[in-house]
Amino acid sequence: MGGDFSNVGGRSRIGFAALDDTVGAATEWDPGANQIVWSLAVSGTTLYAGGSFKGIGGVAASSLAALSSSEPAPPPPSLALAQSAPNPARTTAIVHYALPSALPVTLSVFDIQGRRIATLLDHQLQPAGDHDVLLQADRWRPGVYFYRLEAAGKVATRRMIVVR
Repeated sequence: MGGDFSNVGGRSRIGFAALDDTVGAATEWDPGANQIVWSLAVSGTTLYAGGSFKGIGGVAASSLAALSSSEPAPPPPSLALAQSAPNPARTTAIVHYALPSALPVTLSVFDIQGRRIATLLDHQLQPAGDHDVLLQADRWRPGVYFYRLEAAGKVATRRMIVVR
């Protein structure tokens, strides 16, 4: 993951870290970025990073770096749903999810009493890979909400907070 941070998952990492998705902790691998990494892309055995850094892994690399591995990146899990951002949200938030293959997806939002208040995707076929959906919360009351992703018989749910 990339971003504007200096510590993640219990380890010191500047702007760039690998996370173990089963426990949420940073892995042993330290890519050694010296500033923010804003974007990441994988192609085969190469991970591309872009950002405001001047170096990664002790090598000078101004704003763009390619890191190679002998093994291709693993496919995403059967269903990956990230925490909405920002959280708490005032007017809008982005919901990020990943699919291992093309699947019909339903993405819904529920209030604390379990009432469906929004359906962002309704059995919509989505290609494999990463996806972002804009969530409009500007007309919702402040409080706790849950968003649920359903695909291929699997369900993932996350919590978000709306404030004013």
